[in-house]
Amino acid sequence: MKKTLLYFLLLTSFLSLSKAQNIKSKNSPKDFGYTVFTIKGSKDSIHFIVSDTTFKTKKPIFLFSQGSYPTALFWKEDATHTWQQFIPFEYKQYLEDYNFVIISKPAIPVFAYTADKNYFYVDPVAKKIPQEYYDKSYLDYYVAQANDVIDYLVKQSWVDRSKIIIAGHSQGSKVVSVVGAINKNVTHVIYLSGNPIGRFDQNIRQLRRDALLGNKSSEKAQDEINKLYLEWNTIYKNPNDTHSSGGDTNKAWISFSTPELNNITNIKVPLFIAYGTKDITSDYCDLLPIDFVRVGKSNFTMKPYLDCDHNFNRTTYDKNGKKLSTEALWNSVAKDFFNWIKEQP
Repeated sequence: MKKTLLYFLLLTSFLSLSKAQNIKSKNSPKDFGYTVFTIKGSKDSIHFIVSDTTFKTKKPIFLFSQGSYPTALFWKEDATHTWQQFIPFEYKQYLEDYNFVIISKPAIPVFAYTADKNYFYVDPVAKKIPQEYYDKSYLDYYVAQANDVIDYLVKQSWVDRSKIIIAGHSQGSKVVSVVGAINKNVTHVIYLSGNPIGRFDQNIRQLRRDALLGNKSSEKAQDEINKLYLEWNTIYKNPNDTHSSGGDTNKAWISFSTPELNNITNIKVPLFIAYGTKDITSDYCDLLPIDFVRVGKSNFTMKPYLDCDHNFNRTTYDKNGKKLSTEALWNSVAKDFFNWIKEQP
């Protein structure tokens, strides 16, 4: 099974692209109301953006951890079209209450002029995604980035330290599950479309589900599962390999497939968990309340979105299986967790 399939399954398609007005070209993050920061982190330099340009008002922090794709935070397609690619919901209505913070992916510029058909950044000279991105795209690196940025922000005079909120979707959920368990500055954790028991396992669960639903024979599904077992063995023979043929590297596979259940149960601050019930990635989230009761955990709120996929889209079909409509619920999800934040003591 090709590794590129996982990229499709984990699509954290943060391309809820906010279209720039044709009247005035947007040529920098500042044109979108953002300031770019560069700090020296524990591993290397970190670039991130904050949703303010004057910093006259003290606000809480809302750090959003992106999914798994090598997209620039802003992509300028042509003279009149520039897109933002980092937050999948309409965040502007919350700007008065929070400073939104988004960390740029390693070796991916904040503001880019080149991208492939999937909106992934490509180096204008090499005509491909930088190898440095693959070298650094693993869980511990992203955790270190987030911790460094948070530790920097809480020292700033324009930051209200009473609320340091971290939210992560898909791959980003793995980052915030670790950061939320270890960073003492974090006050709220929002865990979206996560897989508490890893990443690689969902391919196996998908094949078994395909067999149960009659989409493929049990024999065919078992044959493909056996191939996945062999692939996993191959990955572990070269665990630090960071070369990619279009999907995850061995190092990324291993780091993001580490079960995060212990991290989630160790989060002491209020925890909001949201997922779509048609998302194979998030299947195990249904069982988290059982794990939480087992360890005496009560500081959590569960919010399953019925019949929604990984990106909180709900598709309806007629009796013959023909698609009738698709409803995007990201804004409803955001409304729910922002209301939840206000309800916390």
